[in-house]
Amino acid sequence: MNDRQLTVYPTYGYKGQDGAWHIPMRVWIRERHPHLEEALAFLERHLGHHSPGEIHNFTDRIADLVADSVPDQPVAVTFEQDATRYLVEGKTGNSTDEHGLLEGVITVDAGRAEELLRLQGSRNGWLNCQATSGDMNGAARVQLLPDDPNGLSVVSDIDDTIKVTEIPAGLKIVLRNTFLRDFVAVTNPDNMASAYEKLRTGSGGIVSFHYVSGGPWQLYVPMVEFLIGKTGFPQGTFHLKTVNASTQFAENWLEDLIADGFNLKEAGKGETEKQKVTQITELMTNLPRRQFVLFGDSGERDPEAYARIRKDFPSGINEIHIRDVLNDPTQQSGRLSGMTVRHAPTIFPGRSQFP
Repeated sequence: MNDRQLTVYPTYGYKGQDGAWHIPMRVWIRERHPHLEEALAFLERHLGHHSPGEIHNFTDRIADLVADSVPDQPVAVTFEQDATRYLVEGKTGNSTDEHGLLEGVITVDAGRAEELLRLQGSRNGWLNCQATSGDMNGAARVQLLPDDPNGLSVVSDIDDTIKVTEIPAGLKIVLRNTFLRDFVAVTNPDNMASAYEKLRTGSGGIVSFHYVSGGPWQLYVPMVEFLIGKTGFPQGTFHLKTVNASTQFAENWLEDLIADGFNLKEAGKGETEKQKVTQITELMTNLPRRQFVLFGDSGERDPEAYARIRKDFPSGINEIHIRDVLNDPTQQSGRLSGMTVRHAPTIFPGRSQFP
């Protein structure tokens, strides 16, 4: 068994002024860290006793956070029904950087893209592809999105918007919900997976979904297996936070990592907001005529991020939906003005809904 793994993340394509399809790609190559027992010892010291199920969850979810990146690996992309090799050209050429990452763009001729859609029997613009490096490969999907004013793009936060993380409850509870407990989808009072499915089937144009989160990319695999594979949220692209995690288990390693990712430390306040604004702005810039609906929650700075985006793209935002998990008018100070408020159970500091 090859200890090295390649992941290519689902993405979208947009038409450039040259008429060709431009497809942003993100590929990560890493190898499993040989000392996962160090992570388990860290768990014992910092999160207390745990059940066999919790140990399984922790081992699964921590694996990519302690993986060793593999640099200098060339990557090519091929599409099902097409022998053409498309090189991913990033800042480091077409090879992975020191963090095992290759982020770049491939370009597909418009006529060839139409032929691929026909050959693959595509629905809603989706194409199957795979990235290859040596004897490693990883499958992914690309959704070609026409810049159609009838097209709808749904941008969704993840934590406490569609997956219960209880960020306002504090770091220890967030750690348990992220690494130990079985993931739980948001169903109270709305079943968010069903709500998104109705949006997917209710538009006259192609509907796309874009999941934007301050969670680290290293949690992508268990997250997508739960959200898409198990819970039934619509397929879409993911836009997470780049965190170059260390395999050195310092005293507060995991706490610092998660606190920074979810803005739970004063030093990190606003970083996830900036990340989300940047990532959503890129989507809306590449797809200027599509209509966007934004979903988030009040426990983080989603209202502030979405208000900034609405100011920059006033004609592109159809609606902003915020799950209000704080339910405290004194904390809102008009931050939900002009947004559709979806009432939700209150998340209290230091208190979890789980036993």
